[in-house]
Amino acid sequence: MEFEKKTLNYSEEDMAEKNKENVSLFYNDALYLGYGKYDYNIYIRVKNIDYKKKVILHYDDGQGWKEAEGVYVNKLNDNNYDIFKVSLDTIDSIKYFITYEVNGKVYKDDNNKKYYTDEALGTAPMCAIRSSGVNEVYLRVKKYENKKKLFVHYTADNWRNVKSDIELVKVENYNDNTELWKATLDTGRSKEDIKYAFYLKLYGNVYWDNNFGLNYDESFSKVR
Repeated sequence: MEFEKKTLNYSEEDMAEKNKENVSLFYNDALYLGYGKYDYNIYIRVKNIDYKKKVILHYDDGQGWKEAEGVYVNKLNDNNYDIFKVSLDTIDSIKYFITYEVNGKVYKDDNNKKYYTDEALGTAPMCAIRSSGVNEVYLRVKKYENKKKLFVHYTADNWRNVKSDIELVKVENYNDNTELWKATLDTGRSKEDIKYAFYLKLYGNVYWDNNFGLNYDESFSKVR
């Protein structure tokens, strides 16, 4: 018995989506330092196709294209995807795209040929935003529906006691279908023992952002 042979014709859009199954921007933690300087932590999601893999960020900081290799951070909950991170200090904002090399193949996420910028939120549903202090915490979230609820789960004494979860409030709408949410923590005088994580409730599901299992603390707001 012979199987029927079919020719598969993929459009550019199909190929872009197929690439995103294997590599995609997860989120970009960008902090403007003033005087044109930026501090970037760019997180990249790759499908765990093989142990040996290389993730490259290709970026243009106004002085030509450069490359930076990603470092492994952790697995996502389902173990089918790994998270890699690229950290950069630049003297200007950047545009960038990502390549993923595995098993002799190269997959690319270039945001459908538009490249990414420092304002991009990728496939992650939300990401924490660095601020000047730990009392006020910020979260950037995809719009979804108005039924969603966002909370911060935290401690002021390194988990010896857990504070009551605080619900975040929306403070701003962005033009890219994301929103900025905020909460103020009751931290007391000590800042060193504060740990926190965020979670999103939507359609009966709960999605956590706990800094890939490390939780957030007062060092999160500092420059690398």
